[in-house]
Amino acid sequence: MSEHHAENDLWQRLCAATARRPLFSTSDTPPQTALVQTISAARETWADVTLTAEAFVDHLAEVLNREENRDVLIDQLHTADLYLACACATGDAKAITVCDAAHREELKRALARLSLNAATVDDVLQAMREELFVGGEQRPPYISAFSGRGRLGGWMRVIVVRLALKTFRSKKRQHTLKEADLARLVADPAFALDAPEDNHMKMLYGASFKQAFAAAVTTLSDDERTLLRWHYVLGETIDEIGARIDAHRATAARRINRARDALMASLKRGLRAQLRISEQEYGSVVRLLDSQLDLSIRRLLSDNS
Repeated sequence: MSEHHAENDLWQRLCAATARRPLFSTSDTPPQTALVQTISAARETWADVTLTAEAFVDHLAEVLNREENRDVLIDQLHTADLYLACACATGDAKAITVCDAAHREELKRALARLSLNAATVDDVLQAMREELFVGGEQRPPYISAFSGRGRLGGWMRVIVVRLALKTFRSKKRQHTLKEADLARLVADPAFALDAPEDNHMKMLYGASFKQAFAAAVTTLSDDERTLLRWHYVLGETIDEIGARIDAHRATAARRINRARDALMASLKRGLRAQLRISEQEYGSVVRLLDSQLDLSIRRLLSDNS
């Protein structure tokens, strides 16, 4: 098969799997050629990793179709890291070894900031390997969730920190890592992802949070959605809402609070199920994402108006 035919076949395969256009930010290079160049560059970066072009194109299409990447083009993604993550997700032992070697020291430095002893560092790194590279009967290896918007190493650091927190809590160590320590880590510029608008925890949890929140809204009754929409989207006061429903302001306030409590309870169930996190970790996630909570209420309820 000629190179031209190979380019066209890969491009057609990608186009068949995603309806998005354009897929590259520049028109200087034909997209068929740009796609092949992207694959070649990834293979050069990870020369010891073997992955078929077709498998990578299929994975790339799946990544582009994700909600969090709806406005991102291929050349804006860390495609070489996506290539490595894809190979690891297939269970390829060589790819997993390469990934582990490439990021081990970076992850150790991240854990060193938490004052962990060597044995605990080894435990956390092993737990991370199992989390990332070992799938289950009903789920693929978690590394397949890597979106490519930031570096793979930064994304893995988020997971290491989360697992370190879980290790502290499960073993109930005297030297506990407090919420303030986590906040310091998230705010630390040394922990910033290459995507400057996102910090580590929001990059890890943001998409799941939005999906769980949207699902939670659908569990509310029409009356509950209406009350929350009046309060959060239209900015109406308790007195104004009381007048709308012909009720005392205290009754209006109780009904709004009950609607919000129902929303948050449904969000909690959905988010914990998606992320497989504990009660304490759920509290940490919600606190870290608190800045987008009211925004999510306004946006999602506005979309349903």
